[in-house]
Amino acid sequence: MTETTAEQIHVVPQHPDQALGAQIEVFVKTLPNIQAVERKLVPEEYWLIHILREPDIGDKFRSSLSRAQLTSHNLLEEWISLRITDKPSDLDAKAAMIRAKAEQRESRKDGESSSTPGPQSYHYHLARLFHSEFTPPSELTPPRLYHAILQQQRRDAAVYASCHRIASSYYEQICTVNQDAEDLSIPYINELPFDPCPWLEHHAKDLASLPFYLWDIRKRRTVEVETLISYIGTIPEYVAISHTWGRWADMNSKLVKIDGVPWKILPNTRFSVDDLPNQLEKLPYDYVWLDLLTIPQQELNDEQKQRQKREIARQASIFRSAKVAIAWLNDVTKWANLPTVMQYTSLKFLRESHLQKLDVEKINNLLTQAAKDKSVHTELINAPVGSPSFQTHPQPNSWLTSLWTLQETCLRPDMLLCTKNWDILHLSPGILISLSDIIAMFHVLARMQPQGHLDHTDPAGVVELARLVRDTDLLHLPNQSRLSIITAGNFRHCTERRAEAIMSAIGVTDWFEHNPLNTHEEDLVLELYPLPFVKEIRKKIGSVTFFSATPLGWEFHYVLRKFCSNKRMKKFKFEDLGSLLPFGPGATNITFDLDANMHMDAHTAVENWQIEPNGCVRITSAGIISANNNSQAKIQCILAVPSADTDENQLCILQNHDLNTWLKSYKPFSPNYAVCLTYSALSSRGIILKEMKPGIMLRIGNYWQMEPPSYPMPASQEVDWLVM
Repeated sequence: MTETTAEQIHVVPQHPDQALGAQIEVFVKTLPNIQAVERKLVPEEYWLIHILREPDIGDKFRSSLSRAQLTSHNLLEEWISLRITDKPSDLDAKAAMIRAKAEQRESRKDGESSSTPGPQSYHYHLARLFHSEFTPPSELTPPRLYHAILQQQRRDAAVYASCHRIASSYYEQICTVNQDAEDLSIPYINELPFDPCPWLEHHAKDLASLPFYLWDIRKRRTVEVETLISYIGTIPEYVAISHTWGRWADMNSKLVKIDGVPWKILPNTRFSVDDLPNQLEKLPYDYVWLDLLTIPQQELNDEQKQRQKREIARQASIFRSAKVAIAWLNDVTKWANLPTVMQYTSLKFLRESHLQKLDVEKINNLLTQAAKDKSVHTELINAPVGSPSFQTHPQPNSWLTSLWTLQETCLRPDMLLCTKNWDILHLSPGILISLSDIIAMFHVLARMQPQGHLDHTDPAGVVELARLVRDTDLLHLPNQSRLSIITAGNFRHCTERRAEAIMSAIGVTDWFEHNPLNTHEEDLVLELYPLPFVKEIRKKIGSVTFFSATPLGWEFHYVLRKFCSNKRMKKFKFEDLGSLLPFGPGATNITFDLDANMHMDAHTAVENWQIEPNGCVRITSAGIISANNNSQAKIQCILAVPSADTDENQLCILQNHDLNTWLKSYKPFSPNYAVCLTYSALSSRGIILKEMKPGIMLRIGNYWQMEPPSYPMPASQEVDWLVM
């Protein structure tokens, strides 16, 4: 019999949701000549003793992991290394481990996660992740719920690790005595704090994953990548550039012809298109992907039109294959205040983390000094706090309001931010900071602060940036889902072809590839998206998620005032509102994202709901759990609904509220119905409909039952409803 060699080791099947401990058990069985004593080690011991200490085994194990598993492995390895080299950090970690073990014992009693989480700190989240990866769940915990919790803990740990990495680097820099900041050479760690668009497949970096064209900075010309590879003998590394220009297209000027570019380009009033070759020479890269120079633009032949179509559909692959992604903010002249704001938030993060090695008095003094400046505002917004335009109409930088750049942000949240002159944003000399680092910091600070709010002592620039991250829907990017991208797009600008601007990030491109270009803007649902695109979204994300967006935006307040106020129109007039669609009036995405509730089962009736071309939804069967014309036991829920006590007509969040009581009390001039979307033994979720006249309904809110239901999943009832 031929002896198995190291080179003949089988590749371990990848299980993205599987804990590292379970993966190690599979991995060890594939290793040849493993000693009996090693097989007796529990996964945690094998990981610490062999995988972390033996390079060959460590490399083989890492190659067996999915992207989510690898990120978790790297985070824990970084944490263990920090504990070994830094005694105060080890003491903090040990205290966090004790808390994490106590929480785990509590959760194993009833199969649910702890209701009393520990302090929101880096060490706490890493300790909790460590236990989840290496300790099997209780038999009472449904496997799908366990996997959902594990994925969330991986995201939480990654976000806190990002903040800790940046903040600690800055703190060590300002505490360094007799050493120039420029000499510290703190490297930029290109480690994403969360896995962007995890629903998209991860392909090997080969010709099929690369753009068709790149811009050769040195030779100043557009080149075909296949030809380039044959010339340089390897796959080129390139930088992908995100920018916005469509709203400023100059339709009255002549098309621009740039030497080396095989098509003409539409000029704009934001920047000089013909100066792009000179501008790009400022970048320390050889090859660049920038849409105007690498996607066929104007006056195209048939072959170029097809190439344009294919490249637009491949934005996900193009951005994810780039070595670096850059957001070019071509209206920002310099980084004057944003670094100062992020320095403040970094120090505040450390103070709230309660780490043993910190000089708390020094941090407080630095924070107090920074808070004295109330006039600082960041370059990411066009109006400072206190100005009338900010109070009534905040104006984020245009890059943050584009639908195309939303897609690019979701694909590469680790983008570096550049000014018009290509100066890259640094936290301080030697410390680069990416967009994802900014988002992670405010995501974490919102969780650390009471009620998620910054306090009155924070400087104006910090308050401004926190509001900006929230209002542009970037705050929830670490927990992104396809639904959250769609709802975030509701508040973004796009002059035309909205579906093309986000389809690649959500993985909805079949409709685009199978339909002629000249049909993509025909018969738009709510004048926004083609019906084939809408139907493919529903197919890809599932009916439950598709219908689960919450209408919290101000646009829906107008709908409520018009149809549900005490002064409503006496003569009802039907309108195509799309109140059940994720891009309907005011549709947003909140914490209770149904994409994360993998342990729940969809109600069978929901799959049969039909989307009409006008945006209405035809419902012929529904799982009704409650209505205001019947009496049932209390159903304690979180409700996103209009107030039943006033006529304010805007949605509010009601905690621990009885669903039946609200249904009976809200505008009793017509029936209200609670309809189940998804159900499990632990919780139930759904929508609330109001009957406007017989058979015509309006979705007016959502409910989340966050405790085990006292009733079975409701049976389907035949109805004849059309939801506006």
